[in-house]
Amino acid sequence: MTLSNFIPNVWSARLLETLNKAHVYANLANRDYEGEIGALGDTVKINSIGRVTIGAYTKNTDISAAETLTDAQTTLTIDTAKYFNFQVDDIDKVQTKPKVMDAAMRDAGWGVADAIDVLWFVPTPPVRKASGARGVWPCLTAENLNFKEIHLAPQ
Repeated sequence: MTLSNFIPNVWSARLLETLNKAHVYANLANRDYEGEIGALGDTVKINSIGRVTIGAYTKNTDISAAETLTDAQTTLTIDTAKYFNFQVDDIDKVQTKPKVMDAAMRDAGWGVADAIDVLWFVPTPPVRKASGARGVWPCLTAENLNFKEIHLAPQ
């Protein structure tokens, strides 16, 4: 017979957190227009100017005449929305050790960033070599990427 009832249970003071993959596009997201977006379906008109011409300078020579700036406009349509929703009971909030809310919020933030990466990155398929060897992914350019805009805001 053993004295198994006298061996205490030990609870860790730390949470075991998941190791998550790193995000690419979520880290590159431009958040400049978040304050102007109210809801799914909104559109934001974004103005920009064309590239300014840069010329080579040669000492003691005239420079070209001043150029006239050009403008452009892009419309950002909010066509996708994501959310998360969880709760921690008040009693659990007081009694749990370690506190789980911070870990849950980090995980929710990672999940939203993962949704951005999945929605924004749609690569072209690999190019097959004529010999039937393994396919090669083409160099990523603006022409072979499909970007979508998504709205991320607290509800």
